Amino acid sequence: MVTNKIDNIIKLSGLSGEKTRISAPGNSACLNSGAKIKAGLALGSGAVRGFAHIGVISELIKNGVDINELSGSSMGAIVACLYASGMDMASMKNTALELCGDIIFDRRVPIISVNKGEKLKKYLKSLFWSKLKVRRLEELQTNVFVVCVDINRGRPVVFKSGDIIEALMASSAVPMLFPPYSYLGETYIDGGVLMPLPAVLLKKRRNDIVIGVNVGFSNMIKQPRHILHISAQSIVMMGEKILSAQKKEPDILIEPDFAEIGFWEFSKAENIIQIGRSAAIKALPRILTINSSIERGGNCEGHVLNINSI
Repeated sequence: MVTNKIDNIIKLSGLSGEKTRISAPGNSACLNSGAKIKAGLALGSGAVRGFAHIGVISELIKNGVDINELSGSSMGAIVACLYASGMDMASMKNTALELCGDIIFDRRVPIISVNKGEKLKKYLKSLFWSKLKVRRLEELQTNVFVVCVDINRGRPVVFKSGDIIEALMASSAVPMLFPPYSYLGETYIDGGVLMPLPAVLLKKRRNDIVIGVNVGFSNMIKQPRHILHISAQSIVMMGEKILSAQKKEPDILIEPDFAEIGFWEFSKAENIIQIGRSAAIKALPRILTINSSIERGGNCEGHVLNINSI
């Protein structure tokens, strides 16, 4: 693990086979009897299907799960920061329902990308700077790790402080859709390219359990018709291989069933949120079973963060 001078970046260097550890100061402690379960929540990439994270968070909170910290890639990072800003669940849902392609897409001749990314940045500024009055990650009420990928070095990079808009733009720079994003002298693309489910970042920390929510890389394009379809299909197939390894990292894996809902179906936002809620409800018995075990004094040791699977 390498951090820069202002201690806001974690560069994961496990691609060559080495193990990397991220640990909180001090020792992890088990819950005392009667206390809420403290969960680390990893929100995966998946474009509009990432709205399912809102439904998941809603059910976890309703059932007494304390979200201790979060990690996220792409849309997962945006939703994580919305929750960590203190935004209530109703407002998070309304934000999702109001979002559409016209708000974030500014198409151009696709040399580097289909969109410029300027409208997305303007929207994020209006949301976090103007509405929520949050400008930096360290101003959030709950700790969030924002994942992106250094396109020149081919490794995940995790922001834990710094300008919230810059970090989210870097994490959301979906290849082909948005251009690579330059920040602090480096160039980044979407965090989901190498870390679509960043649960590993929350292990060996002060979390009783780590819950991962996988919303990406599901349905394929049935008949790719042009170069963008073919490129997108290739990314989905490669992403599935990476994701299959990362799905083993969380203690509890929540996987909403989207059926035929695609990545960019804004009109189905309300349905997507409900799908997330239903998936969380199904997972609750397992989560509460772990909670009961911890309250009885069960083992709650952390885990080594191993990046070998990326």
